[in-house]
Formats: sequence, structure tokens, C-alpha cells
Amino acid sequence: MKAPILLVALTLAAAPPPGSAQTGRQALTAGTERYLVADYEGAVSLLGKGLDPTTGPPNDLWLRGVERLADVLLVLRQDSLAATWLRWAVRIAPEFAVDEDLVPPVVVRAAAAARAFVDSTPRDRFVARTEYVWPAVFRTDASGAVRLASATVPITARIGVDQFIRGGESRRLPPGSYDVVVSAPGFLPTRLTVELLPGVTTVVAVALLPETAGLLYVAARPWGTLLVDGKRIGYTSVAGYRLAPGRHEIRLERQRDPSIDTNIVVGDRQQIRLSWVMRHDTTGDSGLDGALAVLDAGETERGALLLRERLGAETPLAVMARATALARSAETAWSLGLRDSARAYLRNLVQADPFFFVAPDLFNPDLHAVYVLVRLATPAIAIRGPLDTVVTPVRDSFPIRIAVGRPGVVRLFLRLTRPRPRDSLLVALQVDSVAIARLPLTASDGTAVPPGQYAIEAEVAASGPSPSALVELAVERLPVDTVPHHAPINVAALRPETRKGTTSLRTVGESVGLGALALLVSAAVNDAGVSGRDIPHGAWLVGASVTLANIGLGRPGVAIPENIAYNESLRRQWKEQDRAIVVENATRLGTAPLRIRATRAP
Repeated sequence: MKAPILLVALTLAAAPPPGSAQTGRQALTAGTERYLVADYEGAVSLLGKGLDPTTGPPNDLWLRGVERLADVLLVLRQDSLAATWLRWAVRIAPEFAVDEDLVPPVVVRAAAAARAFVDSTPRDRFVARTEYVWPAVFRTDASGAVRLASATVPITARIGVDQFIRGGESRRLPPGSYDVVVSAPGFLPTRLTVELLPGVTTVVAVALLPETAGLLYVAARPWGTLLVDGKRIGYTSVAGYRLAPGRHEIRLERQRDPSIDTNIVVGDRQQIRLSWVMRHDTTGDSGLDGALAVLDAGETERGALLLRERLGAETPLAVMARATALARSAETAWSLGLRDSARAYLRNLVQADPFFFVAPDLFNPDLHAVYVLVRLATPAIAIRGPLDTVVTPVRDSFPIRIAVGRPGVVRLFLRLTRPRPRDSLLVALQVDSVAIARLPLTASDGTAVPPGQYAIEAEVAASGPSPSALVELAVERLPVDTVPHHAPINVAALRPETRKGTTSLRTVGESVGLGALALLVSAAVNDAGVSGRDIPHGAWLVGASVTLANIGLGRPGVAIPENIAYNESLRRQWKEQDRAIVVENATRLGTAPLRIRATRAP
């Protein structure tokens, strides 16, 4: 990297000092080269000279030149001059926005402050315009100049609080922002704010209207381009455009539809309202729908008041209705020239519902460009899923729609509350505007998500506080037919596994001994006086029974191998069938459809 920088530095050292040799965008290129090698003093003169708007439209090179000039001035501790240049750039190029990834944070903050200043300052966009005369040699320490263009009537301009000039006169003043009020007897005054740049002459030209001028309001949907007496006024909607009393030709041009032409006659201080609205918004809220109908009729100020009242009412609007109200409020504020209010409504719109789709026929190109910039700068997030759906876990996934204002990495978390608490990261993905995340419904081992209460939370991965959104779901498994288990093996179906063997001599001896013992015991307890016998017949019967029973029970059991093998095969077959049924039922339960219902949705 050092060799190219050194080469550029040597080239600049050998080049002549900045001056009239560099013209237009050539000066911008040369100033960029000096900026890259930190030759700030040389960069200021060349960048300032190259920003002459008469040399071409404000393209990307011009926009980057403004950024670099502001950066250099801030480095040189000329904060006021940097603010003046940024305000001027925002005023002549409303789409101007610094690249936050390339410029230092101090430039980003200065640019935001410049836009806020421009949005809050008056500017009569209908009867005043500014032009700029660039010096042949640009000097950063020179004063600025303002010149009031001549008019057909004697006019006077007040600049700031104590400077006055007549038509055709000029006044040199330090660089900065100045409020200008141009007036003439019998005419309406016009107000605007201008930036005076070092060495640049700012020409203010006005076309004052008589005090009896009327006001024209045009409501159109789809939007169009309004022309009055062949002069382009701007995009609709138009509110409070002043017209001299008399007859005027009005034309509304649209891209796809035929032009609309009409003639109007404006009386003294008369308000003319034209409405070419082909589609009316309806939300189901009577108060809001009434305000929208008033706007569509061209009553801009009254419609804006009704919208503010409905947005501030105690009864809250539904999400979609609130987003519609904010979108129409932004469009109305823009038509009234309230740029800062329009941006505030747009920020609230993005935060209220990042999913809100701005109809192409509502925002004109200027307002839509501002909406895009505001959305990119507004931290907001929303998530949505099906309210009630049935899915098959092994085949389907659960879709979650994500919308953000400012692009970033969105992380989705699963919060399981019942049957047992669990928290896990589901997915992380980059979202620029709207995206869909498909969440699997099976675990790594193939098992389905168990029934229970879940919550899916989305948050933008960023340092510091970040917006989040939450959806709560109830997951239940739908009934599924399972395979019944087979009944246990009937005992009658089993074959005997043993048979009695031959009695051994030892068993016979033991049996005879036990029988004799039983006989003696019986004889001992016998009362010969009662029975008449020392050993009654019963004693003999007891001894014989014990002997025979012991011989019978003492016969050993002998296994029957073929019967044992047969019975084992029956048991093994039954167990295999039972295990297969268990696996089949588990599979059926695991693949059973899940019904997922949203119990809480934004």
C-alpha cells in the first residue's frame, strides 16, 4: 500500500497548485487524490471547486466529494463551514445521504444534523428559486455573496435580522445559513433559507404573487406530475399552491394513464380543490376512514388534523390501520412542505409495522426515496407466522416471516415454557428488508417437536439495545391410529417342558423314614383308652400317605428339549412382533401431524 501512496504524493508534489487549471469534475477527482494522501489544505480548494452544481447532476462522485469535503473541514476544526456545506448539499440534492460504512462517525452526525436543519427551515418552493455562480478560482477563506434578482416590481429582501438589499443588489456576508424574506407592497412575502458558500454568489429569484392570490389543492391517486399553465409544479399531492386570480390551465400527467386536463378560474383568495383519486383506502375504523375521505377530497389541512386526532385517541388502532394512518400522515405532511414531520411519520410507520407495504400509487418518487432512507436508518423488527396451520414434522417446516427497518443479522430464539423450560437459538440470518426463516420441526435424532407452549423471539444482533419481537405458539399433536399389541401367548398353546423321572433308592428310604415318623407321631398322640388300639388305623393311613406322597414328589423332573425349543420359538416370535409394533407406533406418533396455533401475535 505504501508504494501507490508514495507515487500519488510525488505526482501531487510535482503538479501545479490548485487553481483555474482544474475545472468541474476534474477538480473533484484531483481533490479526491489529495484527500487520500491527507493533503487536506489542497483537497479543500479542489473539492470545493469541483462541487459546482452547474457542471453536472449530483452523481456519486459529487456526493462522495461532499462527504470528503465535510470530513476535511471537520479535521481542520472548521465545523461551522462543514455544516454549511452539508446543509447546502441536502438542500439542492434531497436524496443526499452519507455512506455510514465509509465516512467517520463525526461526519455521519454532522450530516444528520444538517438534514434536520434543512427540514425545519422555511422554503417557498413555488415562487422562489436559487442559482449559484461559482468563482473561477476557489478560495476557502473568501466570504460568500447573496444577490437578489431583479423583478418587474420593486422588491426588497431581508437577510438575517439586519441586512437589507433591493432587487438587483448584492451583499457579501460570511459563509453560513441565512433566512431570507422577500417582499413588495401589495404582494405576498416569500420566505426561504439559503446557504452562502466561500467565494460563491447565491442568486435568489422570486416571482411574488398578489395578496389576493388563491390556493390550489390537488389530491391524486395514483400520483402524477402537476403542471399549471404549462409549468411543472411537482408531484402530487399538492397543497396550498398559490395562484394569481384569473384563468389557469391545469394538467395532471401520469405514467400509465392518460393525462387529465382542466381549466379553472381562480377568484380573489379563493381555494380550489381538485380530486383525481381512483382508489380509496378503507380500514373499518369509522374515524380513520372519515379522515381519509376528507384527504381524498383535497381538504389537506382538515384531513391532517383529523388524522392526528385519531392517532392520538384513547382507543388504539389496529396495527394495519395505524400503519395506514401514519403513511397517509407522512404523505400529507410532505405535500404541505413539512419535511421533518413527514420523516417522523415515516419512522413511526416503520416501527409500527415493518411489514407494511407502501402502495406504488401512494408515495410519489420523492417521498418514496425518503421512505427508503428512513427505513434503512430506523431500528425496527417484526415477525409473523401462520395463525393456525397443520404441518407434518418430517416433511414440512414452520415458516416465520421477518421484517426489519435497518438491515442486520436477525437471531431467532425458541422459548419453551411447558412441559419443561428450554431456551435455544434456532437460526441467525441476514435480513435486508423482508425474509422468511423456515424452522425445522424435528430434532437431530428425527423426533418431532413435543406438544407444548412455545415462544419464538426475534432480535437484531447489534451492540446496545436492539428491537425484538415475540410470537407465542401452542403445539398439539393430532390423533393418529396406532397398531394394537398382540395378546400374550395362551398357556394352553405351550408344550410341557419336563416329565417325571425314576425314583431313586435314597428317595425311597427318605420317604419310608418320613412315613414312619408320621406313624410314630400319630401313635404318640393317640389315646388308647379311647380308640381301643395303640396304633389306630388312622396312624397307619397317615404314615402310608406321607411315604407315598414323598415318593411321588421326590421324583426328579426331566427336561424335554424339543418342547423347550418349541416354546422358546413361540415366545421369541411374540416378542419380535411386539417390538415391531412398538417401533411402528413410535414412527406413527413421531410423524403425526402437528397443529400449531398462534396464541399471541403482533
